[in-house]
Amino acid sequence: MVAILDDRPEVLEGTTYKRHTPCGNLYVTVNSTEGNPTEVLCQLGKSGGCASAWVTTMARVLSVALQNGVPIKKLQKQLVGVTCFNQVNTEELGCIHQIAKALEENINSSGGGDGGGASP
Repeated sequence: MVAILDDRPEVLEGTTYKRHTPCGNLYVTVNSTEGNPTEVLCQLGKSGGCASAWVTTMARVLSVALQNGVPIKKLQKQLVGVTCFNQVNTEELGCIHQIAKALEENINSSGGGDGGGASP
């Protein structure tokens, strides 16, 4: 089992994306090590509660997957279209879909490569 923070450098480069969700603003940060995405952090505008717990848990799972070599593009594709009970229209899908959109933006801004994820 790989511990997420044991080998984490003190400073990482990353980009934060602001996304709108039915539960408030969602901030998704994708941090990289040596040009490869290795960590995802999520903060939902509304602190506490079930939705906040879900996005935090999703970020942790994505980080573990990236740190074990799963390509970011493969992860992103699994999250597209996931909706939630708070969805009020088709343009503002749920938090998980918005995480997917932020990951997609990160993929596109870094050249859209198949890579991503650290070597295990």
